[in-house]
Amino acid sequence: MGCPRSIVKSTVEQEGDYVITLKKKQPCLYARVEELFKQAIRQGFLGFTHTAYSTNKENNHGRSQIRHHNHVK
Repeated sequence: MGCPRSIVKSTVEQEGDYVITLKKKQPCLYARVEELFKQAIRQGFLGFTHTAYSTNKENNHGRSQIRHHNHVK
């Protein structure tokens, strides 16, 4: 499912939480977001509002996964 800008705007205005997947099909935006995260990590998130979450190790479909979620505001 796509996520039109109007939906994101409405969610932000209502102070809601959301997750948007960013794909490399948008190379300029992807590069900017990737650089933002690299900068935040280099600075130890100093000056960034940051939250992090990791899942426990999961074994599904023959794969072992641990998911890491970072939020930089």
